[in-house]
Amino acid sequence: NAATESQEFVIKNGVLKKYKGTAAEVVVPEGVTKIGSYCFGDNNTIVSVVLPESVKTIQNDAFTCCVNLESVTFGKKLTTIERDAFFGCDKLKNISSLKHVKTIGSMAFLGCEELENIGSLESLKKIGRLAFANTWWLENEQKKSPMVVVNGMLLDGSACVGEVVVPRSVVEIIDNAFSFNQKV
Repeated sequence: NAATESQEFVIKNGVLKKYKGTAAEVVVPEGVTKIGSYCFGDNNTIVSVVLPESVKTIQNDAFTCCVNLESVTFGKKLTTIERDAFFGCDKLKNISSLKHVKTIGSMAFLGCEELENIGSLESLKKIGRLAFANTWWLENEQKKSPMVVVNGMLLDGSACVGEVVVPRSVVEIIDNAFSFNQKV
């Protein structure tokens, strides 16, 4: 059974502060605008979460170390994913498109090793360091080009070898873009 009962959710002023349920499949109620810090953190039972269209922000560490989380469905109003939001969710494979997301914080998906498809990042304006480090998505992007560039931001250059020439289209090099590279 999916969790939809109101007593399982602690909501204050539109912020989902805590999920107290035990369901594997969670459907967050409509009207929630933010998923609060540590709201689902260290929850070992959830496997999938569906966020309503009303959610605009996922705060820092909201889903950190949810080791069985495999799938998250975002609404079209989601614009901000803060730092460490999904840190250590190593089974996270499926997320709906990040098409409308404008900001992704540092290490937001760090350690989500199974994460392969994130959809479009066309609205992305700001991204923190190591946001997609240790993900299949980043590894696949590195196979296409050793410098991973999204919307003029150089996210990762750890696969570069030798002399590096940054393309003219790059307007920003994200902190730690070359931090794991000892071959340049």
